[in-house]
Amino acid sequence: MRKLFPILVTAIGVCRAQQPVQFQGIVSGWVQDPPTQSIRIINGMPGAALLGRAVASDLRWSSIAPGSNAKAIAIRNGEAAEAIFLQGTNITPVEGLAGSVPQLAAWTPDAKTVVLFWSDSRTAQIVRIDGDGRATAAPQFAIANLPERAQETDQKTGGIASVAAGPDAFYFTLTGVAGIYKANLENDAAAELIAPAVDASALAVGAGKIWTIDRTSHSLLEIPMAGGDANSVFSDADVLSDISAVQVSTDRKALYLANASTRRLYRLDLTSKLVDGTPAELDAVAAMIEPLARPAMFLLGVRKSGEEPVYIWDEASGNVFFVPNGGDSN
Repeated sequence: MRKLFPILVTAIGVCRAQQPVQFQGIVSGWVQDPPTQSIRIINGMPGAALLGRAVASDLRWSSIAPGSNAKAIAIRNGEAAEAIFLQGTNITPVEGLAGSVPQLAAWTPDAKTVVLFWSDSRTAQIVRIDGDGRATAAPQFAIANLPERAQETDQKTGGIASVAAGPDAFYFTLTGVAGIYKANLENDAAAELIAPAVDASALAVGAGKIWTIDRTSHSLLEIPMAGGDANSVFSDADVLSDISAVQVSTDRKALYLANASTRRLYRLDLTSKLVDGTPAELDAVAAMIEPLARPAMFLLGVRKSGEEPVYIWDEASGNVFFVPNGGDSN
């Protein structure tokens, strides 16, 4: 199930400082690359790809919009901690973004808004992108109406754990606290508990629904975005015992479920409510299942070292590919 992308020789340009990157050829998407502190191009397509040169470099932190939007926000290194917004070949400053590094980010489906989260302090900041390609951050705020922590010094329990965003709201869970919370993007100060008593792990949203795994019952739950009763879609302790990521398929007819313990990627058909076909075997834990620019391709994680490849799930072929480093990221 694991295949190597052979080398594809493609000319791409270099992005330095705030100059826009220029590249040519087929690009499957962008990927964060912590070893080189950059956002890099996945250069090529199934059967021929490499981890290519940088779209932006010298980055302390970054978040890339899922899908074909070619957008990202990032914070550069240095005392100034400059915040930048990338859209295609353009790099511009982000107005009003807090200089500290968030732990989590959730993009709306249209990639016009991204919500940044500081987990331990339970604060958030909303960045909106206008029609002219300018990104502006609203003031950072503490999320209200959350349960009090057991102790004032206990900053981990009750911190923000997993996040997702729909068209007009964002959703999140808290470490060690049952339930899924919702906050409206236009009235973002207070959270509403929409699924109490659910020991939720990873979240996925789409078609007016939220999907999550209840770790206590080992069940896949379907919850209306507006709130309401959680419906158990599928239950299997072997499949759902340690789910690290959930994602909706491109055609919205299935869910992908990544099991961290078994290192398998399952496809669950939402019509039959059954696991479809043989699960894909993974060489590494899938920390995410994020859509790339090329249709039907999903990023399974980012590299932790310069020696590692990047792993991609191709739903069209049912294969997991690894993309090797193509050389200098500059």
